Amino acid sequence: QWAEGGLKEWAESWGAEDILSAKAFKKSNNLNKIVKMALDDLTNSVNMSSGIRHQSDNDLCKTYLRALNKYGYELIEKDILSYLITEKKWDLEYANDIIKLVSKLNSGSYFIGGEKKGLKHYIKRWKML
Repeated sequence: QWAEGGLKEWAESWGAEDILSAKAFKKSNNLNKIVKMALDDLTNSVNMSSGIRHQSDNDLCKTYLRALNKYGYELIEKDILSYLITEKKWDLEYANDIIKLVSKLNSGSYFIGGEKKGLKHYIKRWKML
């Protein structure tokens, strides 16, 4: 991200400020509202002192990501990471655990754990929030 070509994208992802000119970059976040609701729900459900390292929290995360993926919601890794860290105050290490799972889904791979059935009710719930 420190190469000149990627600097603007990085600055917009994180809402950075140029300390020389005091110009703040407008934070760009292309996350769908339902994806944000899922991440909010996850944040409110897991133990933030350990992220998704506990098996039940890990399974919940996998269920949520699987539901979003199954119903066609775009999972943009850099925007999810930015949202988790800047808006939801996740520790970078724990947020990266989620990004690893997102990366697996985005690459067409899969993971073991989490629910595989009844995923539509999560989407319906997030739409109602």
